Amino acid sequence: MATDKRGVSSFPHIFKLTTIENWTQIQLPSQCNSVTVYCHDHDVYMGFNDCEDNTAVNDDVRFDIDQNTIYNVTLGRGNSRNDSIFLSASSTGSSVKVMLLE
Repeated sequence: MATDKRGVSSFPHIFKLTTIENWTQIQLPSQCNSVTVYCHDHDVYMGFNDCEDNTAVNDDVRFDIDQNTIYNVTLGRGNSRNDSIFLSASSTGSSVKVMLLE
């Protein structure tokens, strides 16, 4: 089920996401310009294009983030900016920390 963060108005904003085996969509606030992701116990998968909430993780469009790695991605600007990101992990029930930055 999607995690709606569009109402967030102060940054940085940190939250924990418990993963499932499928993609979890995170809807981003319009002021968010970058996202930082971290998971200490499992690899994390991040997706943008060709992903849908609660669908199987597609190896062709996932970006792999090794466990214990802090990864920051800068979002596009204007019309090229993504409205959401998609996360999953190599194990169901993993706790992934997410930080939204302005």
